[in-house]
Amino acid sequence: MENQTISNNTRPNSQDIIKVLDKKNIFISVLSIIIGGAIFATTFTIQDKDSMLPLILMTVGCIIALYGIFRCLGKVYKNVYQLTGSSIKEYTLYFEEKHLKALQNGINTLDFSSEVKPQKDNNATVRLDILMSDDQQFAQLQLMKYENYIFHPATDIYCFHSPEVVKVIELMNRH
Repeated sequence: MENQTISNNTRPNSQDIIKVLDKKNIFISVLSIIIGGAIFATTFTIQDKDSMLPLILMTVGCIIALYGIFRCLGKVYKNVYQLTGSSIKEYTLYFEEKHLKALQNGINTLDFSSEVKPQKDNNATVRLDILMSDDQQFAQLQLMKYENYIFHPATDIYCFHSPEVVKVIELMNRH
C-alpha cells in the first residue's frame, strides 16, 4: 500500500483517526468523585469535633473528588484508529537541522538513513511528530522545522499502514 499525503485542506481525523469516549477514564473519574464525596460526607458523622480527623478526612475527600473532576474534564475522549479500534499514542522525536533533507527524503521513500538518529534532548530545530496506533498498524508523520520562535511544517502529513509502519518503529528505536 502506498503512503498517502494529506493536504492542508483535509483534516487527518476525517480519514483514519476518530475520537471516542474513553469509558475507562470516565469510570475512574466518576468512582473518584463518589469516593471523595463519601469520605467528605463521613466528616459530618464524626462526633469528636476537637480531633484533627474530620479536617484530614475533609481534605482527603476534597482532593480525591477534585482529582475525579479534573480527570473527567481532561480525558473524556481518546483518539482511536478506526479500522482496528486501537488507541493512538503521540510521539515526538528531535533531530539536528543537518538531517532535515535526509528526513524529508526518508519520509517520502520510507527509507531512513542510518546516520539519522534522534537526539536525546528536545532543544533541536527539527521535530518529527508521530501518531501511532497501539497495535502498530497505522502511523501518521509530519516533519516540523523551528523558525521564528515556532515550529512550522516542513512536510505534509503522511499516513502509513501496516507493512510500512515497521520502518517508522525502527527510526523511533534508534535512541
